[in-house]
Amino acid sequence: MQRFVFATRNHHKIRELEEILGGGELTISALPGEAPEVEETEPSFAGNAALKAISAFQFTGLPSLADDSGICVKALDGAPGVLSARYSGPYATSASNNAELIWALAGIEERAAWYACSLALVCPRSALSPGPLPHEEGVTVLEDAGAAGLPAPPAGCLMVLAEGRVDGQVIDVPAGEGGFGYDPHFWLPSHGCTMAQLPAAEKHAVSHRGEAMRRLGRWLARARGEGLR
Repeated sequence: MQRFVFATRNHHKIRELEEILGGGELTISALPGEAPEVEETEPSFAGNAALKAISAFQFTGLPSLADDSGICVKALDGAPGVLSARYSGPYATSASNNAELIWALAGIEERAAWYACSLALVCPRSALSPGPLPHEEGVTVLEDAGAAGLPAPPAGCLMVLAEGRVDGQVIDVPAGEGGFGYDPHFWLPSHGCTMAQLPAAEKHAVSHRGEAMRRLGRWLARARGEGLR
């Protein structure tokens, strides 16, 4: 049985990942509580996910996953972006971040926005088939991530990056009790509601994180079929 560590202490994310990446065939554990915190210093979601996955691998020695995600607003040149979780300062809360975003958009009619997620997997190259690795839309496999302007994985490892995105609009008045973060202000024209108004299963089906996880799951299923051991 293949074991993975997910660099999160959010057990809801663990359950989502288990459902997508193979259920009982894979064992996915949360990062141990004594693992060091990783400062997100990279300018991109992929870079921050890579930092966390590398740190988790170095601490546990197990194939490690990490994600980084946030909201990007067209009229704000992509902000909050990687600063989504701390948009309103070092003591930010979801409420203060949302208030800061609505204040920044005051008087601006253009409200197009998107949620983006990067999911990074770091694992030994020897754990995979020595032959060509599979291709999957939205998934990039890097054996020398440093060459792509990203943190380089440990020697002998490769990095797999999966991307997800969902488009919507920012609305001033929040709606919905579900979700978290900016979800009550993130309107989905395709569904006629905010992300926070979607049932959990439906949100998972359309979300940026869900898309990234499904892409990685398809890639892993094929990679395992071609020799993951």
